[in-house]
Amino acid sequence: MRTQDVLNKIEGTKYHATLEYKRNERKRFEANGFVGSAEGVKRSIAGYVQALRDCDIITERERQVLFIYYGTC
Repeated sequence: MRTQDVLNKIEGTKYHATLEYKRNERKRFEANGFVGSAEGVKRSIAGYVQALRDCDIITERERQVLFIYYGTC
């Protein structure tokens, strides 16, 4: 499964917009040295993609891909 395929699946949805916002916030905190806040956003991303999986919006493998993309990259 390619990352781009998973991103295409959520493109244009409110889920995509939320994950992009959270990713931008995490990166902004990291860039400004707010490590604790960045980790908090990272945990929020983990919970969000877990909820998407629990609601059968994405699969478990897609959840993993999205967390790596939005939570670590």
